[in-house]
Amino acid sequence: MAGSKAGNVILARILVNGQAGRADYARAIALLQQASMNTESDVAVDAQMLLGLIYANGEGVREDDVKATDAFKKKLGTVTHRLRRILGRDDF
Repeated sequence: MAGSKAGNVILARILVNGQAGRADYARAIALLQQASMNTESDVAVDAQMLLGLIYANGEGVREDDVKATDAFKKKLGTVTHRLRRILGRDDF
């Protein structure tokens, strides 16, 4: 899947909301998984959050608390890592 990570998240939101016709959760999840890998980017935080919500609410997929929790934990880890780097601190 080519394109920018931010573009992938935007497209995934469109696919999830059915703004381009019928919702396509499988494609949205694939785009979000790809976008969530770059932990140096705010885009990864957005992707991880949306993945967590999709799995937590069972939107287009079977509700999966384990996958939702994993996505939310990755989001928290990404945010914490970025804050440490920005603030130059390692004490939280």
